[in-house]
Amino acid sequence: MLKCCVFSFLTVLMVGCKMSDGTTAINTVQFDNGDSTVLSLKEGQAHILPTSGVRVALRQVLEDSRCPKGVQCVWAGVGIVEIELTGHDGKTSLDTISTVEVKRMGHKQSTSFANHRITLEALNPYPVSGENNINRGVYNALISVVR
Repeated sequence: MLKCCVFSFLTVLMVGCKMSDGTTAINTVQFDNGDSTVLSLKEGQAHILPTSGVRVALRQVLEDSRCPKGVQCVWAGVGIVEIELTGHDGKTSLDTISTVEVKRMGHKQSTSFANHRITLEALNPYPVSGENNINRGVYNALISVVR
């Protein structure tokens, strides 16, 4: 329930952050209470958690096969991102997390690293029927990190 409330709150924050030139200005840290942090990262962005020194980087969006809004699909599809995690000791891990967990296809929504649980909460923008494909670099991932 708490996860749902935090996610809803963050979504509202993200929607309301428009700049005068029409671009969206999103802070990297959306929520932080020490043990739980929600990050909003674009491809190539990273954030170091101050309490543990763990660095979370969104390297790239590997796949976005989510069914566009306004279309009826046989399968809902999935968004998959590649993240790089680096501990305060320099140990690095490259992993993938997805918008949905489908074990039979190897899709996992979260991973563990250095006593942290890293979860992909959302991938924006969501595809819309009739619009061209989403360009690389436009994606924004909402990632929760729980200690």
